[in-house]
Amino acid sequence: LVDCGNPGVPLNGQKLGSRHWTGKSVSFICNPGYRLIGPATRVCLPSGSWSGIQPLCKWLDPIYNIDRTLHAR
Repeated sequence: LVDCGNPGVPLNGQKLGSRHWTGKSVSFICNPGYRLIGPATRVCLPSGSWSGIQPLCKWLDPIYNIDRTLHAR
């Protein structure tokens, strides 16, 4: 089996899963107040690389969200 290595943890988030070899996947979640940008799951490929790109956790601006809700009505 190929070991893809640890894909890392997004800032203000968490990685779920500790198996880093071929066919295994890891998932990502963000801390409260943050939104995941990018794939929620990545798979270890036979090439030794992880599928997709590393996700990041973006702060949700409460003012922006309130404005969006008001305009949606």
